[in-house]
Amino acid sequence: MPIPPLPHGGDHRPQVTALVREALTAWLVIAAAGTALLMASPPDDSYTWVWPGMVLFGLGAGFVLAPATAASISRVPHEVAGMAGASVNMFRQLGNVLGAGVLGTILTAHFSAMLPERLAGAGVPSGVAAQVESAAAHGGHAPAGAGAIAATIARGVAGAFTDSLRPGWLIVTVCALVLAAVLTFVLVAEKTAAHRK
Repeated sequence: MPIPPLPHGGDHRPQVTALVREALTAWLVIAAAGTALLMASPPDDSYTWVWPGMVLFGLGAGFVLAPATAASISRVPHEVAGMAGASVNMFRQLGNVLGAGVLGTILTAHFSAMLPERLAGAGVPSGVAAQVESAAAHGGHAPAGAGAIAATIARGVAGAFTDSLRPGWLIVTVCALVLAAVLTFVLVAEKTAAHRK
């Protein structure tokens, strides 16, 4: 959603803020649509669900960054605009670190919990499944003699990994939609207040 140029002269910060919030809302919804597609992707070799989800999420998340910075500097005096932009960058980096740490922990815990069930469902013998689970938990090589059922093991592992990704994608989807809803509420409230004046 492009932001049209504003005429020169005067204080256009309220206009800029409204346009930025509209852009942020649109791109957050697009990012949420991408994560919803990724959450629905099956555990197979096809990219039918994966590439549209990645494209939408990449576009949405990528285009959120510039409007977020613009929103931070459009509501403050010019002399502190640098501080506002730096604050956004700081919180963005903090979010990157915490997001990767928290979502990675959820993925690892869920994978360990789902792997036995998925291996059993794929038909992997219990002895081999125990070796696969140990290798996944502590690192290691494929179990001895697993070559004959390598495809079966891979199917079980892929299913467990896909299942483990879904809680993280769900968290990202919900966060994006909640932020979009908050921005929409603020925009509607501001426009209603402006009309009453």
